[in-house]
Amino acid sequence: MSHERRIEPRLVVPMRVRYKVHHSKGRRTEIIETMSQNIGLGGLMLLAHQRLEEGTPVDLEIYMQPSDKVPVQAEGLVSWQSQRSLSGGQGRFDTGIRFRFMSLSDKSRFLDFTFRNQDRLIGLKRKKF
Repeated sequence: MSHERRIEPRLVVPMRVRYKVHHSKGRRTEIIETMSQNIGLGGLMLLAHQRLEEGTPVDLEIYMQPSDKVPVQAEGLVSWQSQRSLSGGQGRFDTGIRFRFMSLSDKSRFLDFTFRNQDRLIGLKRKKF
């Protein structure tokens, strides 16, 4: 049985996410498009196309609705990763990203979306006082 460490609840809502990894000098940085698996106030889980070290910085573009033309932008850090096997032998990685920064206007959009979709919230770990 897995040990749940999250404090914030998550929305189980697949969303289009574009991410860019900050590599060490000399390595080309590409923008990769994928889907989120779940998202919460503290971060999100996405399906990454490559192995990423814990603590790796990433820039995110999160399309909250399929019709969104302008994404919510955030900066985050990889907090964990777990390899998933897909057919054809290709590996993909469930990847947890912890948010580090989001502008006030994007936070407002993000919180509004979360509030409107609160019926999809799962996994709240209660804080001990």
